[in-house]
Amino acid sequence: METQAIYGVKPTVSIRESCFLPVAEGWTAPTTDELETMLVMIRWKAGDLMRILGVTDRTVRRWLSGQTEIPFAAWCIMSYQAGYGEIWKGSGRGHDYSWMAGMSTRLRNNLVREGITSLDSLRQLFQEWAPAQWIALDNFGNKCYDELRVWLAEGVGDDHC
Repeated sequence: METQAIYGVKPTVSIRESCFLPVAEGWTAPTTDELETMLVMIRWKAGDLMRILGVTDRTVRRWLSGQTEIPFAAWCIMSYQAGYGEIWKGSGRGHDYSWMAGMSTRLRNNLVREGITSLDSLRQLFQEWAPAQWIALDNFGNKCYDELRVWLAEGVGDDHC
């Protein structure tokens, strides 16, 4: 039996770690497959890239076709939206944040900023810290705490270990 893509959705690929390094530390531009994977992760379409990044349709087509590389600054915005933190500062170096799938961008960015780099460390801190400590974190609040509590209770991160 032949396997076919459903509704034109392409399978995602793993994005190389070097795509999340600052330029000074060896950033490599994403491949077209990695760029498409990032778009899936952040739930953006080509039109969103145009609108949010202020570029033309032609520019986006060139990035997606591999004719030209996406600029580092544009990739940084997409990476931040996906929860990889401020990659221009080197915050994501050496860490795989795919275990954070299913979290909101705000929650992912807060955890990255706090240096929480693994599901195990998150679970340990969640047991050790009182709710008030989580809520008191910059830009965290009740909403992020509630999302985190539900996310951990549902075992969403278990699929990404």
